[in-house]
Amino acid sequence: YETERRKYAQDLINFDKQFAALFSGKPKTSEYQNGISHEQFLKAFQTFGGFTSGIGVHYAPSAIVNTKHQGCAENLIIGQRMLPQMFIRAADSLPVEIQDLLPADVRYKILVFLGTLDEARLPEVYALAGELDEPTGFLRRYSPDGQISVVFDIVAIAVGNKNNFNFMTIPELFRPHWSKVLLDDTDVTGSKGGGAYERFGICPEGVTLVVVRPDGYVGMIAPATALHDVYEYFASFMISHPQ
Repeated sequence: YETERRKYAQDLINFDKQFAALFSGKPKTSEYQNGISHEQFLKAFQTFGGFTSGIGVHYAPSAIVNTKHQGCAENLIIGQRMLPQMFIRAADSLPVEIQDLLPADVRYKILVFLGTLDEARLPEVYALAGELDEPTGFLRRYSPDGQISVVFDIVAIAVGNKNNFNFMTIPELFRPHWSKVLLDDTDVTGSKGGGAYERFGICPEGVTLVVVRPDGYVGMIAPATALHDVYEYFASFMISHPQ
C-alpha cells in the first residue's frame, strides 16, 4: 500500500476536493463573473478522466512491477491495467473480451502469447511447456501441492485462422480448459477481434509471457527466452512450496 496505492489515495482526496468545489460553486454568468465556467469543468474532466475511469493509474517499478522487458510489448504498459481486447475462442470461434478472463480471483493470470503456430514452431512451444511444468518451474514451485490452478490461471493466445486452427495441438499446460485458448483473429462478421499482436507491440515470431496481477494490472512481460527473469520476479515476493 505505501509504495503503490498511497500516492493514488492522496490523489483521490485532492481530486475530490477540486471536484466538490466545482460542483458546489456557482456557475459563471454575465452577472456573476467569478463563477465556475464550462471551460473549467471541461478541463477538470479531461485532466482527471483517466483517474476517474481507473485506467490512468500507473504503478512505478517495484517487486511486483518489473519493467525490464517492456520492449517485448511496448504498447502494453507494465504497471497499468491490462488493455481491453477482443479475441476469438479457438474451440468455437466465438468472440471473447480478454477482460472477462481476468477476474479479481486472487490468482495471477499468465497470458502466453504463442505467436504464429506452425509445425516448425511446435517443438519450441512443447519444450517451453515442459520446462514450465517442472517442479522447479515457477508455476509449480509457488503452487500448494503443485496445483497450478490454485495460484495461476493460464490463457494461451495464438495467431491463427479460426477456420482451421486445431487448439488440441497446443501443449496441455497451455490449455487448462477448452475456453482458455484464444486466437488473434476476427469473428465471422469481421467486426470483432483481430490486430491484438500489432496493437500490443508483440512479435508473432516467438513466445511472450504477460503476467497480469490478481488486481488486473500488468506486473511483468518477458520473452520465453528470459524465463529466469520471470522466476526471479515471483521469487522476490512469493513463498515456495517444495514438491
